[in-house]
Amino acid sequence: MTPDERKQWLEKRRTGLGGTDIAKIIVDAAPRAKRIGCYRGSIFQMWAEKVGLHQPSEYTMSDAARRGIQLESYVCGLYKDYLNEEVEFTEFGSIKHPTRSIVRGSPDRMVKALDSGVTWGMDAKTRRYRKGWGDHQTSDVPLDTEIQMRVYMEIFDKPFWDVATLFGIDDFRVYRLDRDEKLGTQILDVAETWWETHVVGNMPPDPDGHEKTRELLAHFHDKPTDELRQPTLLDQQLHEDLIDIRKRYKELGAEKDLLENTLRGRIGDDLGIKGIATWKPGKPRKLLDTKRLKAEDPELYEKYLSERPATRTLRVMGE
Repeated sequence: MTPDERKQWLEKRRTGLGGTDIAKIIVDAAPRAKRIGCYRGSIFQMWAEKVGLHQPSEYTMSDAARRGIQLESYVCGLYKDYLNEEVEFTEFGSIKHPTRSIVRGSPDRMVKALDSGVTWGMDAKTRRYRKGWGDHQTSDVPLDTEIQMRVYMEIFDKPFWDVATLFGIDDFRVYRLDRDEKLGTQILDVAETWWETHVVGNMPPDPDGHEKTRELLAHFHDKPTDELRQPTLLDQQLHEDLIDIRKRYKELGAEKDLLENTLRGRIGDDLGIKGIATWKPGKPRKLLDTKRLKAEDPELYEKYLSERPATRTLRVMGE
């Protein structure tokens, strides 16, 4: 996918919810135990993009996304060999659900068995880690992957969907998810409700803990007044919870530092302890002495000096 193609694809995604978007919504609301192996993006950022309040500065891909695109054809080839039958692959772009226009899907391949005529879908994935993934030829996949595939099954009306996954270099596994129409309908209902509430109703979701959300909030509220308003009951409860969390975080940080230093002492002059930890020397770093540069050549210092926009700083009272 070229940068231009990716830009067009992202523009289409703004007009609806794709399989990964819907998975993000459901994973965000799931308990921690259900999120193992899932990618967790910012729901707040996704909402800001859908309503046009935020436009990514560049249509660039993460390393993981780039790796997945480059290896997609290779993983599809491994999957074709695994099937051990004559099949035909078809590629699609972004396809709308036949009756739910805001639901979109961009599957990697549709598969047709040439002998039987049976058709189904497949997705090619690459992962560094196996956390959240089960054994080969099972249906044990992370929740975000399951939701994504179930959305695709509803869009394309297919009986099952395969997930061909390459872990590392040579650990290739195939997972099959059978369609559950009742569950699929519930998933799409959640998606439409979220869209009606947050996009059509222009109601922002609750802020999440992502750095991008922090940046967006600062951008949306970049012209504060000089007034301190009176706290509400909700403000007071939030303040108490935050003070408590920060106190425990500080205590845990001190305990962590103690345990890490104790472990360093146990390692001593060894490189590490097998199966426990290593304590390797780092490489020397070269740093620019800006104070010296400013003192010895102030004109050169000023020439390359840049200014960053001011940001709002959160200071919590009562700590």
